Amino acid sequence: MNTRNQRARGRNRREFGKSCAIAVVTPFWARSVVAEEPPKPKPVLPTTVGAMMEIIRARYGKYLTEDQLKEVQRGVAQNVFIAEQMKKFKLANADEPAFIFQADV
Repeated sequence: MNTRNQRARGRNRREFGKSCAIAVVTPFWARSVVAEEPPKPKPVLPTTVGAMMEIIRARYGKYLTEDQLKEVQRGVAQNVFIAEQMKKFKLANADEPAFIFQADV
């Protein structure tokens, strides 16, 4: 007998199906085991927002009401949060901006 027939006799369809299923499921299972506990997100840096609001109050405080200052603070906090999210996205040196060039013809 040749070696191919010997290998074929050692494994039947059911065993082959099980091994294929395990091969498909293993990467997903490994990812779920590793990612069981997601990292806790850092809160928006209150010191950064506070420092920016102090500058805004010093420069424009006499022109803004308290409601307007609260609205400005929400906008500053949102911009700081977005900036922190952008910092988390790693770029390589060769990454370029995605833009579409259209010539004005």
